[in-house]
Amino acid sequence: MNQDNRPNKKDANQAKINFAVMAKSIIIIEEDGTKLGPLTNQSAQVMAADRGLDLIEININKNTDEAICKIDDYSKYLYNKKKKEKFASKQQREKAVDTKEI
Repeated sequence: MNQDNRPNKKDANQAKINFAVMAKSIIIIEEDGTKLGPLTNQSAQVMAADRGLDLIEININKNTDEAICKIDDYSKYLYNKKKKEKFASKQQREKAVDTKEI
């Protein structure tokens, strides 16, 4: 956070990992895509630690205090996210229509 207590742009884009995840109930998506759910925060933390991986918060429902998290290596998660964003921007550039004035 910067001096006026607003989150930096970089902070807003980063996902919460491991003990920064504070939701009471967690639905887990494993590396292979299977869903386990709803678990308590503590049991999800233990599950991720036993596998030697990180608990990454993907989405949170603030009304029910339930989070969707992924158990994966955080650096691998960031790499795949960056790769998807780059591909999406490339697709958007290719679909853009060039207009020319006469």
